[in-house]
Amino acid sequence: MIRHASATRPLKALSLFQNMRIDEPRIAPFCNDPFVYASLIKACGKARAFREGSANLMSYAAVLRGNFDVGLKLFVEMLRGCFGSNVKPNCVSFVILISGSVEFGEFRVGKVLHCCSWKMGLGWSVEMCNVLIDFYAKLGHIGDASNVFVEMPERDLISWNSIIWGYVKSGEHVKAFSLFREMGSEGVGFDRVSFTCLLSAFAARRDLWLGRMIHARVKAIGMECDVSVGTALIYMYAKCGKLNSARKLFDELPKQDIEYWNAMIHAYIDAGLAREALKQLDEIKFRDLR
Repeated sequence: MIRHASATRPLKALSLFQNMRIDEPRIAPFCNDPFVYASLIKACGKARAFREGSANLMSYAAVLRGNFDVGLKLFVEMLRGCFGSNVKPNCVSFVILISGSVEFGEFRVGKVLHCCSWKMGLGWSVEMCNVLIDFYAKLGHIGDASNVFVEMPERDLISWNSIIWGYVKSGEHVKAFSLFREMGSEGVGFDRVSFTCLLSAFAARRDLWLGRMIHARVKAIGMECDVSVGTALIYMYAKCGKLNSARKLFDELPKQDIEYWNAMIHAYIDAGLAREALKQLDEIKFRDLR
């Protein structure tokens, strides 16, 4: 994120920050790091000019503090020229507020912002399309998310992960897997989000064969020990009724991450093995894991 803010892709920096806050809850504490805010200021400043960057950053700060209405008010003031005749909403403004619409469940506001961005000719950037896919998918409008995905002129890894996650969330697991395969055929690399989405889908479908296939691919590229992927694998095996496989994987994973322990405890509880779950809790206390 710092590299993109310092280079020539400020919108990419903002898009990455959005994913830090929304798609990766476990790294959310880093969102308050001063280096992160310095990067945001730099990114907003590079978007066009310092005054415009300041206005956008004020909108972002308002949304971040939970004052979504204040952020919208600042946006309207930019439209009215209150920050100067040359200061108008740009892609940064829309990404900020559409992200806020997701967080606060404001579908109608987000829809209006989408229409407004198109009227201003700002609707086709990768960052704009990505935030719109995320917006529609997370608020239960997977058809609209798919339309944005299909029509966008250029896609990146975030685009693919967002639409796949949207189909998983909507219960359309076959479509999610179809997109995953298409993603691979187009030469787009996979990351932890890609695999976690698919493993969640296979767990919901109790599809052990496909789950094991993804496990083999994850292991081949050395991503098995990633916390989010490892916990998703444990969850998938448990949901497919293969508790022994879940336990075997757990025993092979590093023991310093409490997320693995929590996943195994949930697996035992779902299987009705309360005594085994309590043993895990005792072991957590003994190891002083937090």
